[in-house]
Amino acid sequence: DKKGNKLARFKFRVGEWLNKITDKYSTMLHWSLNHKKTVLVTVFVMFVLSIGLATMLGGEFLPKSDQGLINVLLESPSGTPIEQTRIYAYKIEDIVKEVIDKEDFESLSIFYGEREGIGAFGTSPSTLEIFVKLTPMTQRKHSQFELSDRLRAKFDQMPGVTYTFQEGGSFTTEKDIEVKIIGFDVAGAKAVANEIKSKMEKIKGLVDISLNTKETTPELQVHLNKDLLNHYNLTTLQVAGNISTAIQGRVASQYREEGDEYDIYVRFAKEFRNRKESLEQIELATPTGGRIKLKDVAEIREELSSPTIFRENQSRFVSVGCGLSGMDLSTAVGEIKKIIADTPIPSEYQVIIGGTAEDQQEAFFYLALAFIAAIILVYMIMASQFESLVDPFIIMFTVPLSIIGVFIFLAITGTSFSVMALVGVVMLVGIAVNNGIVLVDFMNQQRKKGMSLIEAVEFSCKARLRPVLMTALTTILGMVPLAIELGEGAETWSPLARAVIGGLSATTVLTLIVIPILYIKFEHGSERVKNYFRERKNRKK
Repeated sequence: DKKGNKLARFKFRVGEWLNKITDKYSTMLHWSLNHKKTVLVTVFVMFVLSIGLATMLGGEFLPKSDQGLINVLLESPSGTPIEQTRIYAYKIEDIVKEVIDKEDFESLSIFYGEREGIGAFGTSPSTLEIFVKLTPMTQRKHSQFELSDRLRAKFDQMPGVTYTFQEGGSFTTEKDIEVKIIGFDVAGAKAVANEIKSKMEKIKGLVDISLNTKETTPELQVHLNKDLLNHYNLTTLQVAGNISTAIQGRVASQYREEGDEYDIYVRFAKEFRNRKESLEQIELATPTGGRIKLKDVAEIREELSSPTIFRENQSRFVSVGCGLSGMDLSTAVGEIKKIIADTPIPSEYQVIIGGTAEDQQEAFFYLALAFIAAIILVYMIMASQFESLVDPFIIMFTVPLSIIGVFIFLAITGTSFSVMALVGVVMLVGIAVNNGIVLVDFMNQQRKKGMSLIEAVEFSCKARLRPVLMTALTTILGMVPLAIELGEGAETWSPLARAVIGGLSATTVLTLIVIPILYIKFEHGSERVKNYFRERKNRKK
């Protein structure tokens, strides 16, 4: 049977390969047991270097993935009429078709002016929003991020137009980094924000830099005289209702035609709605049956005002937001902290960093707590199983050994340290100890059978080599498809897989060398302690 022969040859070759590995490992283990200090110092240096390497990796909240959608929110100059905004929409359509090849996108949608619904917050006649649905990543030459950078270069050439690229059509107004200047005086906060903004624009990698406040727009403000209102027995609500009817209109009746109903609105004609003189002539009915004009109880002034007031914890703030292109989040936050430190901030203002950077900091904090809790729980479980405090302590050294591999492998693959990578580190707390449990438990069994310490260690390590390699390889090979980013959206999960692969690879190799040395060290230390108390007891007798 040819298939049987092939299988037999394959098994024979694998067996020979494992025997060679066992022989080499036996030689290496014997040398390591005779040079314990050299091995432990080398591993400690590797751990310190890996921690130093971690500071150079850069950090992200979540890895950015190519979602095949470009969503841009644009603002034409404040006060632009809807007719002019429509012309901007046609220009933007031409730009998109010029930048993105026809075969690279499936559809293009442009919305302009005020809208209704959940996505209408903050829209005005000068607002434009575009959605570009790209073809699947495997069918186009350029990534979503490359196309976004090309569009930015074109939008920068449109005078007076500001824009923001929103990730995945997100409804949030916050960007990757939001520098919030909190204080009651909005004008002063805006001045500080503009100074920070000008410095941020000089840093390469920070894109879509803008203030959350829009340009001030002219508006007619009605200032009521409360004494006169009390004299005529009128309320603020009654006056506001009359003004609302004149400007926005009120349904007076309905027109029915062939089963369809249409609301009939009554309000001022378009040419009179924004005129101060027309508003002054609005008549108000008093409770006594008389009629007065609005100008008799109020002063109407034309003033400039911001269309939106932003608050956080009931305090007004102005923020400078920015996106990132070619720069990781942690590096960008470090650069912006330098800018804030170099910018004179009046004492009445507080500056904080929000946006995705704030989410990253919070997520890292809670995952660090989860990492510590995982270590404590795993140690408690092993202590109850081994009925010892020393053996679980030896096994827990596999966790720092895995950290060495995590940072080295992330650096080799060019992967930033993100929340998903940290989740992988938390997973390793439960995975890495498996190899240590296999070794230490088998060593204890051989000691009970009467073997000497060194003999039990060497025999156990050689006997448990294959199970240790097998359990590690099953997990490592299972993570490979995630690590090499097969399929769309795999970028999100690849840091987790790479962290597990790197950590488990390192801890498997180092556990086979370091854990036997630590086991011998702790056993010798335990014997010294027992001898000390035994001698002390004998002296008392």
